[in-house]
This record gives sequence, C-alpha cells and structure tokens, in this order.
Amino acid sequence: IQTYLLANISTTSVSVSDAEIKQFYTDNTKGQATPPKLSAVSAQIKQQLTANKQQLLVNNFLAALRAKATIQTNLK
Repeated sequence: IQTYLLANISTTSVSVSDAEIKQFYTDNTKGQATPPKLSAVSAQIKQQLTANKQQLLVNNFLAALRAKATIQTNLK
C-alpha cells in the first residue's frame, strides 16, 4: 500500500514556512509559564507540521479514490 501511495503522491513537495512554525509555537505555548525557546523546538515543530501536511495529502488522495470507486456486493 505504501509503495502505491508513494507512486501516486509527491510528499517530498511538502514545505513548512517559518511563519507556520512561529504560529504553531505561539498557539501551543500560550499559558505556559516558561515555554522553551523557539530556536530549541523549531526543528521538532517543522517535522510535526511536515508530517501533518503529508498525512493530509494521503487522506485527500484516499478520499478521491473512494469517491471514484464503484463497489459491487454480490450476496447470494
């Protein structure tokens, strides 16, 4: 399944901007008394956001396949 997905989806084209990283950091450190410095966690945030975007590509691809599929049930 993974080979099929990789052949049909370009997950390497996913990019994450510095603005997205900063927004994620801001949204997720609100209310923390002593949040870690952005520079200390930006690589982890970028990795997480990249994974999220890649998963969204996969989910959208699978949804498109389901929408095009015709399923026939033959019950006797």
